Amino acid sequence: MLLANSFISVEDEMFSPTQLGRAAIASSLPPEASLAIFEDLNSASRAIALDTELHMLYLVTPINVTVWQECDWHHLFALFSKLPADHRRIAKLVGVSEKFILDQLQGRRNNKMLQVHIRFFSALALFDLINEMSIYQVSHKYRIPRGCLQTLQAQSATYAAMIVAFCLRLGWTYLKALLDGFAMRLLFGIRSELSELVTIEGIDGQRARILHERGITCLSHLSACESSKLAHLLTLAVPYSR
Repeated sequence: MLLANSFISVEDEMFSPTQLGRAAIASSLPPEASLAIFEDLNSASRAIALDTELHMLYLVTPINVTVWQECDWHHLFALFSKLPADHRRIAKLVGVSEKFILDQLQGRRNNKMLQVHIRFFSALALFDLINEMSIYQVSHKYRIPRGCLQTLQAQSATYAAMIVAFCLRLGWTYLKALLDGFAMRLLFGIRSELSELVTIEGIDGQRARILHERGITCLSHLSACESSKLAHLLTLAVPYSR
């Protein structure tokens, strides 16, 4: 399999890894997953949408999402019907269709496309999380148990880092640049402007947002801030208790 799928090459009876093989090793991806991801990214790179982060987020959402215990297709159809035009365009790009959802409602199964649709709705939930909708709101909106949603968030953060490493080893620098940073944002559930602040130990998304709103937007601002002011700002992010 490794030789047939160009993970290794043979020269003078010596085996050596190809660029694809090195990418799989660097990203800790098994061969089967590497092939699927290669096709996924290679296809997307020819027509990637940049007017919304949803398409890029879809690419760093695990291909085989397993956190959805059962799909409420009636609810997912209602969500799909309310999607804005740019999100519907992404849905079409990745192979999601209203017809498939209606088929699910009528009991007609198509396992080949099922994972694509589950992945897309997972990406929608993650999209809301990185736009700082609370995990409780996202859980309610998509009817995903909070524990499952947190698992999806953690898995996607890890997967995003693996995808960036994969792109880097393949020399796909432009795609790597587009996807870089999503791992951190998924981990903390933040917008891009907070990415620098959450690199400081002890500063989570909520604290970073409060600091950013008070004009502390980067590490240099943070280092120049008086300790008394910083202590006051950080207390604003702590829930009140008696």
